[in-house]
Amino acid sequence: MRQRFGFSCLLLTVTLLMLQGQAAVIRSSEQQAEIGLYWGPWSAWTNCSRPCGGGVEKRTRTSTCLVDDSSDGEGSLAQKNDVLCPGNSREYRSCNIQPCKDSTDFRELQCSLFNSEVYLGKHLDWLPYTHHDNNNTINPCALNCYPDGEDFYRTLSESVIDGTPCSDNPLNPAVCADGNCLEMGCDGQINSSLRYDECGVCGGNGSSCFSHEGKYNYTVNAKGKDC
Repeated sequence: MRQRFGFSCLLLTVTLLMLQGQAAVIRSSEQQAEIGLYWGPWSAWTNCSRPCGGGVEKRTRTSTCLVDDSSDGEGSLAQKNDVLCPGNSREYRSCNIQPCKDSTDFRELQCSLFNSEVYLGKHLDWLPYTHHDNNNTINPCALNCYPDGEDFYRTLSESVIDGTPCSDNPLNPAVCADGNCLEMGCDGQINSSLRYDECGVCGGNGSSCFSHEGKYNYTVNAKGKDC
């Protein structure tokens, strides 16, 4: 009696699946293990974006997804590319962090490249516009420049060259890469965990200095200089 009842349930289940246009597919354990998201190999690192002053190298990878494709009635595995996998599709690292001999600001140099173009019917001398509003609507990694002597600025490029600084705080340096502002450590390396301690020592523990409180009196002469 139990066997007949069990067979009836199985027959009913198969019938419902057929009415719904579905097919029962039995997979092996190897096929089940194949279903998922996979990262491909990393590409080679690109050339450094700057010869000095702190450039950026990057590498990329693509993701592949093996999904259960039951549309063919056989439950085969279908491959889909560029699917979001856990992890990053790009990696960045710092390069050529030695100072440049030329002290010209790198962002200012990029703005000056547009001096030869005619804007509003004349040639203008473009300077970097690095002010930030309270709403953070100004992208620090866009090439925002203003004409010398004028009171407006323009976005001359949606992104600056990789390796352009995007932080005005020397204690929290950052550089642009692909239009995004990436934090650096005090060692000049992207994603480094090294920070300046309260003594101004890179990677220090604050033991190389001490605080002192007190009152100090000094005299200033007529020219505003300390005596």
